[in-house]
Amino acid sequence: DKRAVIYNYGMLYITGGKFYGKYSGITNYGMADIKNTYIECLGADNDVAAIVNDFDITFGENVYIAGEYRAVTGTAAYTGTPIFLYAELNGKKYSSLQDAIDNAIDGDVVTLIANGTEDEVLITQKADVDVTINGNNKTFTGHITIFGSGRHTGAETLTIQNVVFQAVDEKGECIASATNINGVNSYAHNVTVEGCTFKGNDTYSANHTFAIRFPSGGVGYDLTVTDCTADEKMFGLLWVTQVVGDLIVDNCTAEGVKEGIVLTSTTKATITNTKIDASTVAIRA
Repeated sequence: DKRAVIYNYGMLYITGGKFYGKYSGITNYGMADIKNTYIECLGADNDVAAIVNDFDITFGENVYIAGEYRAVTGTAAYTGTPIFLYAELNGKKYSSLQDAIDNAIDGDVVTLIANGTEDEVLITQKADVDVTINGNNKTFTGHITIFGSGRHTGAETLTIQNVVFQAVDEKGECIASATNINGVNSYAHNVTVEGCTFKGNDTYSANHTFAIRFPSGGVGYDLTVTDCTADEKMFGLLWVTQVVGDLIVDNCTAEGVKEGIVLTSTTKATITNTKIDASTVAIRA
């Protein structure tokens, strides 16, 4: 049943404890003061939330929230700085995708357990370390940059799957290859992006922003993009300046974009089962 651990209609003071709910950990219709508390609600239903708030909450120190915070009305508000946990690795929950990625070892899967926002996540590919990010169809607002550590012959793989990307600022791409870091060329390699959705905004559409981009100086080695969708507020789906080896695009959709796929200095590209509805060019090579 869809019930919260605590329903509050008056004054609520919580000074410690752990609360796990199916619909919410805490549903607040009054005034609440919470500190030193862990609150979790990670149900599959899109309407669930760790905290459902209809009035006013004050968060003190050491409040951890695994799940969504949902305001019932525009007047509902909270003060304080709770710590939102939205990534999970081997049973441990993290407040940032970056921290989870940094702790991943070979074969690990980092899973998004709630929607999250992070300006920049840098994935550094490590020798013999295969890593998967499973978005679990949650929304990630921010940018992922891939640094291949200058090892274009590496056999390790990076898979980014089932993430709903929300682009938010003028920086651009949701997923990009780094050019170089500290004088070391990137050479992102063996990257697969599958089952992801890319949502832009009006600024993106005007600023030639693509969902995925391997820019000049960010040469990639083997890139696969499958079952992905870019909405009409992205300028395009994919822009690669150079991919050495295989570039595979399969079963992707980009409708209402300006340009679909732009290929520069990429000679081995396979594009299949893909629908592009672009106002200028569907594929530019």
